Amino acid sequence: MSESSNGGEDSLIQWASDGGSRFTGTFTLAYISTSGRHIDTSNSSVSGLISKGTIEITINGNQFSGTVSPTALSIGIPSSSGTITNFTFAPGTEGEYNGFLSQLRSTVADNVNAYDQQQRYSNAFSQLLEP
Repeated sequence: MSESSNGGEDSLIQWASDGGSRFTGTFTLAYISTSGRHIDTSNSSVSGLISKGTIEITINGNQFSGTVSPTALSIGIPSSSGTITNFTFAPGTEGEYNGFLSQLRSTVADNVNAYDQQQRYSNAFSQLLEP
């Protein structure tokens, strides 16, 4: 199991080896919605091959390559502009992933509270301006 947290998102890759160099598993991504008012999630299948510190991984039909060690999994993912962004995952537990998810939920709650407070101020100001 490997996890990565990046500001408004948290991801988890879980896999099992076939006893050799091949593996299969799942990729889970949790992220704050564009509205900032809730958390969206996405799940995909993963499969791949690990050999001599390198990894070829297929996530939801898209193939990526990177490096793997006992302490990190790093995958290069091309952006729409063609540049490669490296995502690094560290070994983790489901409890640690759930902790990151709890932090995301807290951020969403803060966003909702700030928005609601802004709406109350805006409504109160509008009432002051009414004839």
